[in-house]
Amino acid sequence: MMAYRGKTRLVDGFTTLRATQRHGGERKYSIRSESDDAAKTDKESAASKSGAPQPRKSFGRTVMPTQNEIVCYACGFEFVMRGRAESTQCPKCGARLSLKDETVTGACPDEIITAGKVRLTKSAILDGGQITANDIIVEGTVKSGTLRAYQTLELGPGAAIPEDMIQTKNLRIAAEASFDFARDLEFHDVDVFGELKANLKATGRVVVHAGGHLLGKLESEHLIVEDGAGLNADVIVQAHKDEEEEPDSEDASSEADIRKTA
Repeated sequence: MMAYRGKTRLVDGFTTLRATQRHGGERKYSIRSESDDAAKTDKESAASKSGAPQPRKSFGRTVMPTQNEIVCYACGFEFVMRGRAESTQCPKCGARLSLKDETVTGACPDEIITAGKVRLTKSAILDGGQITANDIIVEGTVKSGTLRAYQTLELGPGAAIPEDMIQTKNLRIAAEASFDFARDLEFHDVDVFGELKANLKATGRVVVHAGGHLLGKLESEHLIVEDGAGLNADVIVQAHKDEEEEPDSEDASSEADIRKTA
């Protein structure tokens, strides 16, 4: 057997890749030489010196988890939790708290306890049961039982509820809802989107939103009446007075907050 003594040729990687693309038909690789990189660098440098605007690099937006104010229904401790979950643990007493939102249609169960939200639809009826939640929305009928909202109680159009069953920190009257309460009521914050007639005392702020109407008597530290809202009430707005030091009338009137927003 005779050995082949042809001329030996050195083949580098670049030549091999070119030959592969040429015989393979479709070009699957992008070849960039050092001269290409140098040309690109010179082009960018010239654009920078000319003052031409350079394309901005875009970065993804970081979405912060929502903050939820939670009240432990075991010990009453208030704390803030980020994000959403089905349950959490009270940092004070260690009780396991349900955070599930519940919707009631028809007859209400005997007991609903959650640190989430409970909504009583128009067909819902509470008669002798117990509902405890962070927020409660009432659109149906409440006859008897216990209804306690640690944060906000919202009364919607067509809702029926006895005045003595209202237990909540904040009150919200929904748009197109109308309520007339005879007894004195005290809350922290009050938001009126519909119509409310009552003798109110608020330790926080009262906001009459556009389209809302507030009648009766009001005593509060902060009052906001939006453009398009109605106010027909005896109003007393005064700053909070400390027991140790009571400011004079001029200081009190200057600290009081009465605003009408456009």
